Amino acid sequence: MTRKPSPLHRFGALCAIIAIALLPIAVEAAAPRKRAPAKRIIAPPPVTRTPSPTPFSASEPGDDKLVIKLSEDGKTIFLSGGIVLGSYRKFARVLGTAPDVKNVHLGSPGGLVLEGFLIAALVREKKLNTYAEVNCASSCTQILVSGIDRAVSPRALIGFHKSGPVVEEGEDAAAAKEAAKSDQDLLFKLPFQRAGVENAFLEKAFSTPHDDIWNPSLDEMLAARFLTRRSSGSEYVVPAGIGITRAEAESALLAEPVWQLVKEKRAELFADLTEKVVRQTQAGVTRADAVGIAYPYLLAGLASDISRAPEPLLESFFDLTLQQISIAPELSVSSCARLSKMEQVSGKAISAELITRERMLIEQLLSARLQPKLMTTEKAYSTLEAALGSQSLAVKPGMSKDEAACADSKDTMARMAKLDLKTRNRAFRALLSFAAQLDQN
Repeated sequence: MTRKPSPLHRFGALCAIIAIALLPIAVEAAAPRKRAPAKRIIAPPPVTRTPSPTPFSASEPGDDKLVIKLSEDGKTIFLSGGIVLGSYRKFARVLGTAPDVKNVHLGSPGGLVLEGFLIAALVREKKLNTYAEVNCASSCTQILVSGIDRAVSPRALIGFHKSGPVVEEGEDAAAAKEAAKSDQDLLFKLPFQRAGVENAFLEKAFSTPHDDIWNPSLDEMLAARFLTRRSSGSEYVVPAGIGITRAEAESALLAEPVWQLVKEKRAELFADLTEKVVRQTQAGVTRADAVGIAYPYLLAGLASDISRAPEPLLESFFDLTLQQISIAPELSVSSCARLSKMEQVSGKAISAELITRERMLIEQLLSARLQPKLMTTEKAYSTLEAALGSQSLAVKPGMSKDEAACADSKDTMARMAKLDLKTRNRAFRALLSFAAQLDQN
């Protein structure tokens, strides 16, 4: 007897389309600057920079850029923020005052390659353990892999890509790029090689373009010996002074009317997302960016509500989805693969008009009378199968698993747009039901 494929296996990747449209984000370049108020982000941009010709600083970065703090028992150093000029000097000073330190808790989007390399060398020399709860990307991974015992929480995003040059004023761009390549070869890979990380993993990590990010799974990192063990998370209590308080996070969210409505209508979801904002700031993300990160999580949490919305509101969400997809730039395969699992990705700016319209629809959704029940998995599967038929013809032989998932998702959404209104609405409800289930799993 032929076994029927799992509904989530068959249509799980299609939920990338919902993520693409419901998570439109503005991620700018890594250099600090003011952000337009209408833009929001999913994740802070990964920052891997080749150091300028003079990589050392006589001064330490302020706590507004990088916090390095000891735990109360003196056994753990917490590093939170960007790895900027002077970071090694600050880390070495704190470590020098703490003879009992055994662990380094990391939360960083990355930064200067040489500064990260020097911290990594010190971690390895002192035989310290390393851990990341929320994120560790780019040059931060040099430090993480240098620990004796290396672990991350199940929800942590660990990101890899090539280094990129910082072109100083008056500096030759071609020379800066060549320096970046040299630093990547000589410094960036060295901590990984010393730790015995498999070559195939390194090739994947350092073949990812600088403007993209590769987030391998926990199993991949363990198999490649990048990590040494699994963790259930929350291994350390973050001390006061790192990140913002829960009250500050709630206040920051409630500055926008849509969050006031979320707190009133979906108190549990609001509490969960407030905690996410706190954790993001503890991992070196700015308050403004952390609030931006909470927004796509809100949309993922509301997938069940959208799937049960009244017909006119459901149609409005579908129309908005199509508009956002039509102006969305092409995603990299790794980004599209992450979207298919309802995970965070970086992307390009989207118009303030569409963002405003989306927020208006969310406000309507939170006040709407919804259908009482979410479509069951089997019902959603049969609905999608009847509406869309066989697998996408966009999937070609020789495609990787990620490439096939992306091609299938984009093609399926295009076919869904051609359905009659009644059939399309049923299929869209079914697809949203899968998105809701993915968010719960």
